[in-house]
Amino acid sequence: MSRDCMRLLGLMNYTMNGVQSNIGPEQVFFHVPRDAIAWRPNLHQRGRSVQGKFPGCGQEMCDHYMAPPNTNHFNCLCVIQHKCFKMGISLKTQHRQVAPNQCQMAPYFGHVTSQIDQNLIVM
Repeated sequence: MSRDCMRLLGLMNYTMNGVQSNIGPEQVFFHVPRDAIAWRPNLHQRGRSVQGKFPGCGQEMCDHYMAPPNTNHFNCLCVIQHKCFKMGISLKTQHRQVAPNQCQMAPYFGHVTSQIDQNLIVM
């Protein structure tokens, strides 16, 4: 890939010694309290969510992206971030997402092969 990228960029009058592919994969997940699993048969039977639910009416700002972090969510993200850090994975981003109880974590951008491995470990 480096050779072909250098060839393409050479056609555009750019000169370089090599090209490296970098990515920063994201992990988006739903934070479901343990006691909620009892009344969510899809989580109880499958171990993960396989069916959705219509969003709550209004979807207030306190429920999503720009809202301040929920204490339970923030504590969970901190535990995950600490465990990843002990394995050498630096998670740069951690915040709420659009849907209620939806969170996101993302490592620093890095070389493709190492980032894919780190992404699999975080999952």
